[in-house]
Amino acid sequence: MHKRTIFERISRATHYIDGSDLVYIENPKVACSNIKWSLIREYRPEVLESINRIHDRRETPFVRQYSDIVKLLKKPAKNTFSVVRHPRKRFVSAYFDKMFEGRDQSVWNLISDFLSLDPNKVYEPKPILERLVNSSKQDLDPHVACQHTNLFWGALPFTKVFHLESLDRNDTKLSFSDFTLSVVDRQSHSTSAKVNAALFDDEAFGMIDLLYEQDYDFFNYSPESEKPIKEISVPECRSFFLDFLDDGRPIQYLKDFFEEGPQKLTPLETEAVIDRISRQSLWNKMPHRLIDFIIVRNAIQQRDNIDRFNYYYKEFPS
Repeated sequence: MHKRTIFERISRATHYIDGSDLVYIENPKVACSNIKWSLIREYRPEVLESINRIHDRRETPFVRQYSDIVKLLKKPAKNTFSVVRHPRKRFVSAYFDKMFEGRDQSVWNLISDFLSLDPNKVYEPKPILERLVNSSKQDLDPHVACQHTNLFWGALPFTKVFHLESLDRNDTKLSFSDFTLSVVDRQSHSTSAKVNAALFDDEAFGMIDLLYEQDYDFFNYSPESEKPIKEISVPECRSFFLDFLDDGRPIQYLKDFFEEGPQKLTPLETEAVIDRISRQSLWNKMPHRLIDFIIVRNAIQQRDNIDRFNYYYKEFPS
């Protein structure tokens, strides 16, 4: 089972073109293709016709270097944004686009491999949902991952997060205090023609609600309403996550951070620490008290992260 490192996740999610004022954090199955096309049309129109695959970083002008991306996200002058969608609508769209007949087989191969399902078989929603509910959330393919996981919620300095349902489908505009981005419908992936509502009964929707329970809370949705309850309040961003990833001396950073004893890390922060110190050269230099603070006081209490630790190290150090 492949663990998606924090470096992979943050590099693939962040989209920025040099000279622009917008940083887009991708949230798959929520107009992500059209937003990328629109950013390129706005800031690098001369390369539009040379791009065949909008999701291939090698073909697009978006910044690719991980270290540059982390530094970029720390700049408060940039408008960092994303778009979210009602969890039920998003999963139904993902199911019929990536998992049902006529699916994107490359994405299904990744999902089925992670869930130990047959890549050649078409499954109804509930067997897939059952495995998703019991899986490590930060390692899920982003098409089915929780939206707050895709957005690194609480760790990135967002300017604004839009509800897809609140945007005008015929004239989609993303408005900021000093700029408006018009979103073109260049690569529509509408799955409405494929949708078979009979495959989703109350039990299936209940499983979706359980899987994305935190998305409902963070982004002000309700299972009972297709429309959002209210606008999204962007949380204050704690600095540990980006500061640690940007620091050239990670062990010294941890020594300073834990100087006065144990401190609570968020699951995302613990994940970042484990991923970064997983290189043997760093792990061998880790003081035992830091191992205790990170692993015993944090990872053991976070199921996803103790699985992550065991994946890298196989067993606890003696």
